[in-house]
Amino acid sequence: MKRSKSFGSALAIGMLFSTGVGSLSLVVQHIPGITVTAKAETGTETPEPEKQTGQTVILKSEQITLDEFGRIQSVEWGNQEKKELLAGGILKIPETGSDGTPIMGINNSGVFSTTRLGDYSNDNKGITNVIFEKPENIEYIGKSAFKGNQLTSITLPNVKTIRNSAFKDNQLTSVTLPNVETIEDSAFYGNQLNNVTLPNVKTIGYSAFYGNQLTSITLPNVKRIENYAFKLNKIKTVTVNNGTPYNSNEPEGSLQNPHIGNETFSRQNWKTLILPYRSSITYQQLARELGLAFQVNNRNYLDEAYFKGTAASSVDFDDNISYFNDKEMLTVDSKEGGSTVPSFTLSDKNLKKDSAPLLNGYFSLAVNSEDGSNVIPPVVPPVKPDNGNGNGNGSGNNNNGNSNETKPEPQPTPQPQPQPDKQATYPHSVYAKRSMRLHKNVSLTNPIKSYKKQARAKAASFKIQGVAYDKNGNKRYKVKGGYITANSKYVADSHFRSNKVKRVRVIGNKVNSYKDVNLSSNKKVRSYKKGTKLNVKRIVKQGRMTRFELNNGRYITGNKQLLIMDQK
Repeated sequence: MKRSKSFGSALAIGMLFSTGVGSLSLVVQHIPGITVTAKAETGTETPEPEKQTGQTVILKSEQITLDEFGRIQSVEWGNQEKKELLAGGILKIPETGSDGTPIMGINNSGVFSTTRLGDYSNDNKGITNVIFEKPENIEYIGKSAFKGNQLTSITLPNVKTIRNSAFKDNQLTSVTLPNVETIEDSAFYGNQLNNVTLPNVKTIGYSAFYGNQLTSITLPNVKRIENYAFKLNKIKTVTVNNGTPYNSNEPEGSLQNPHIGNETFSRQNWKTLILPYRSSITYQQLARELGLAFQVNNRNYLDEAYFKGTAASSVDFDDNISYFNDKEMLTVDSKEGGSTVPSFTLSDKNLKKDSAPLLNGYFSLAVNSEDGSNVIPPVVPPVKPDNGNGNGNGSGNNNNGNSNETKPEPQPTPQPQPQPDKQATYPHSVYAKRSMRLHKNVSLTNPIKSYKKQARAKAASFKIQGVAYDKNGNKRYKVKGGYITANSKYVADSHFRSNKVKRVRVIGNKVNSYKDVNLSSNKKVRSYKKGTKLNVKRIVKQGRMTRFELNNGRYITGNKQLLIMDQK
């Protein structure tokens, strides 16, 4: 066993994070050719052993260099060992070094990350399982220790500290951490976790569990949860420090007054909610129908004393649904029902207006018709994760295909385009708000026609045939001849949707009025020239278009390129 002589930085870290004994146990049984992984306590039976195809790499004590804390600092690898691990191998770590010193953890060198193993292209699977010969001795998992591998389940019965990015970008589905106290930034970022056990955690860092599949969180002893810690999951229920009464006189970051950072529980995916017909739904009713629960120090934020809800559409088009945040409700504007994709936020009404929201998520909502006919829920656009900082400003490809400087990427082999989603909610047509282009492909890298920015009445108009998404989750509209961006900075719905419009002014050359809502040519009554102001009785939905019923009972189009809302 080799021991490192230098200890400056490690000593500083050890002084900063003075922790007790802990352990990492990824495996509870190992049989040649078969590995049984330890699952979190979910109340279900342990799954049958699964055969592992990867080679088992058994490290010898003399290969390992420890730092002064007994943590693995480096490994002298054999010729094929790293290749075998990168190909999906199983790693076995001995109990002690050659002098009998117990291995107490993994230090901050990222020694078992795919990058340190030599995979700079992310083309390999990485380690699929880790076996510690003496897991109860492991007290510390350092920075990037297993980053970028394919671990699926871990049990850490005594560990106290998990450092930055330790298990980032693995395939973990469950973890049991009964004694962990500190989980640092991005520790479990980008996994598939659906269950975590954290009975003694005190601090959870930035983006620690960002981009997983968690549906509920219980934290009985937490003091600090930093920004974005649980962003982009499926969380509906949150219970923090239940049984410990809130005390505002205690400093923020204490058990009685925990710190919960900005967007900690934001952008949750709540899937689909289908409701029987009703003309209106309060936000409090909506929260209960979704099964939301948020409790901190015995305070239930769905109770009237705390509840504040806000909602807005997260798509460009809503079918017979209107939002009223001043009344904390939405309305269904037709007996035929309606659908939308709301973004809903739960807050504390006792806090100042710009306080951070408690819980935020989006979902597909369908309200069936009064006669019981089913309304198809709209398709929820895929949400791509940020760049790892959890700040919502990711560096992914957000190309809208509208920059004149952008050169098309070479495409030597034509690829089949995604089929437009015929069931997705989308407007009848949109108009261009600024200069933009029509593209042959859904990635918007092959322009075939450009459109200049013009006044609304003369702007380019596109009839929508369907919705598609590129590989990064960016929404596109399928139109005649190709694809255009669905970004609201570039296009807008061609039809009015709000029932608050009471007067309009003609901005096209003319607008015709009709006796029927279908605007049948044989029911035409008269024409109104440009500049004419017309009083509106109500807005009427007609398929994916809208009409205005005037005070005289006649009907006109609801097209924004022919009309503009006029203030009285």
